Amino acid sequence: MKSLILDLRLNSGGTLVQSIEVSDLFLPKGALIVSMKGRNPAYDREFPAFLDNQYEKLPLVILIDQGTASASEIVSGAVMDHDRGIIVGEDSWGKGLVQTVFPLAPNMAVALTVAKYMTPSGRSIQRDYSHLEDYLMSKRAPEDSREVRYTDRGRKVLGQGGITPDYAVNSLLKPFTGRLRMSGAFFSYARRLVQHQTDLGRKFVFPQDPKDAGAAASGKIQVGTTFIVNADVIADFRKFLGTRKVEYDEKTFLEAEAEIRRELEREIAGAIWGVEAGVRAARVNDPVVMKAIQVMPEAARLLEQK
Repeated sequence: MKSLILDLRLNSGGTLVQSIEVSDLFLPKGALIVSMKGRNPAYDREFPAFLDNQYEKLPLVILIDQGTASASEIVSGAVMDHDRGIIVGEDSWGKGLVQTVFPLAPNMAVALTVAKYMTPSGRSIQRDYSHLEDYLMSKRAPEDSREVRYTDRGRKVLGQGGITPDYAVNSLLKPFTGRLRMSGAFFSYARRLVQHQTDLGRKFVFPQDPKDAGAAASGKIQVGTTFIVNADVIADFRKFLGTRKVEYDEKTFLEAEAEIRRELEREIAGAIWGVEAGVRAARVNDPVVMKAIQVMPEAARLLEQK
């Protein structure tokens, strides 16, 4: 492996131990990963990296979004504050509270916040949830209300609002694409196509079909190791939307067509070769992944400057 894109999007986190172990893969022994700070000094603790000679010299880009939370934010914050890699995507969720459970009865307890998780630069991961409805609308905490800290090399970073990426890439789908995804249109069409239940699907021979030695002679198209959504697939998908009485205008469809192609390629690949193949197909044209590839040389230069 020459470089790594670590995708923490929609990763809501795990245990503190896991966040330390993952961070330690990329940071030198002794580098601070995360600390705990509370009103009671008894809860104050620091957690450094404890192993060397792992992947400290591997160029690294981490992908985050609004679904990145808790332990995933600890990893992202540690990498960012030590200028160890580049963060790409959207602001993370902002969940950085340490809680202790106090039993009150055999089937009753209270979880009390006793401290906050702090990144190596000393910024709090926790977002202000006093106006949660505003956050859900904007995704980003107001900059003038956030604490300012600095990375090892003096880059300005902000606290009290999750992790803000070095490069923001908006991965929010257009409303029409989102509506099609929520209704299951991409999933349903892909299954119908692969099961030869659409006009175009009847022209294909898929890998899982019984061997058809006469496929070429009968004019059918043999699907190999990849499936590309071309104009014929788009036209067939439009027919499918017609059967489901999905209403849209031409401008709306054309504006969303690039996203629609990506969604179809993921679902069709998944229907043919399995879920993991669908994920790989989606990554090929994922704008956040493409940005990560673009900035990977910058991540490599960070290592040269250490």
